[in-house]
Amino acid sequence: MTSKPTTQVEVVHQYQASMSPAHWSFSLGGGAGGFHNLGYRTDPSIPPVEASKALVEKLLQMAGYPSGVVLDVACGMGGSTRLLCEHNDPSNITGINISEEQLEICRKTVPQCHFQKMDATDLQFPDESFDLVLCVEAAAHFNTRNRFLSEAYRVLKPGGKLLVSDVLRLGFTNVIRKVAGKQNVPYENYVADLDQYKGLYKGAGFARVEALDATEQCVWNLARYVIQSSSGEGFRLKGYGQYLKRRLFTGWMKFVVMYYVLCYSEKACS
Repeated sequence: MTSKPTTQVEVVHQYQASMSPAHWSFSLGGGAGGFHNLGYRTDPSIPPVEASKALVEKLLQMAGYPSGVVLDVACGMGGSTRLLCEHNDPSNITGINISEEQLEICRKTVPQCHFQKMDATDLQFPDESFDLVLCVEAAAHFNTRNRFLSEAYRVLKPGGKLLVSDVLRLGFTNVIRKVAGKQNVPYENYVADLDQYKGLYKGAGFARVEALDATEQCVWNLARYVIQSSSGEGFRLKGYGQYLKRRLFTGWMKFVVMYYVLCYSEKACS
């Protein structure tokens, strides 16, 4: 089964809505620091912005903190791009996004880097342009993930590295979202397990693939943070009571998420 085509305008609208604090009736850190991801928590008490930074740091650590010419795919509002500047020359970092509105924020937040409006599945860069490609929590929404992986492989230099954090959803949830008119993950992006997921990277040509199951740190510790946070710091909860909202959120996570994966892959040297 293939996904119903979605116009670029609809995709941008969905993407910008998903970055809004109103999307889940709370904000993961309120967009502070330019981050909007689930975060990586070794302890459920870690607050959102710190957890979001830790997620990017964990990915970079997996690859030994690579340097060189860097591409930040689906850079959002510049949180990951700014953190990359701590490990790389900012003038060698390019961020891409489909939202011009968010790119304007990036240009103000990290003016020393380069930003372009671009589709991750159709990268407008020459072959072998980058030493590192980073994509935080966006690949599941690309149409398709496989096209992005092929493009990432193409623009990486020999020996270049691709770092991805990715949410693998339970397949039946997309059927429900399609009926509700809120489908935002193409059918082609659903995989059965981690082995099949790793196979996507190998199929794109990557010689080395390491996939870390970080569901505990990224999903369940976030759920615990939501439940345990007495003040609701970083969360804007409205109506029905905070406790009920938090319980509904954790139930949604269990219903939707199969795995949260941190993946490091490397292009073979010539």
